[in-house]
Amino acid sequence: MKEINKKLKGLRDKIDKIDNKILELLDKRFRLATATLKFKKKVAAPNREKEIISLAIKKTNELSFVEPKFARKLISVIISESKRIQKLK
Repeated sequence: MKEINKKLKGLRDKIDKIDNKILELLDKRFRLATATLKFKKKVAAPNREKEIISLAIKKTNELSFVEPKFARKLISVIISESKRIQKLK
């Protein structure tokens, strides 16, 4: 049983590191999205948003577990949060 717990802890530690990296990458993404305000007139860019979602869905073809529906939802949430942060600036 100890060996199983050790392996489980090791896997969970790896998951925690990945979660932290995801948050760090999101922070960088939001910072960059805010920087784009210098080069555009308004926060919303519907064509760009569609392009980003389309690229994410296409990327799922190369991945084992991320499904297109989830990618669409995730990227949509990230875009919404980016726009919310941009409006604060």
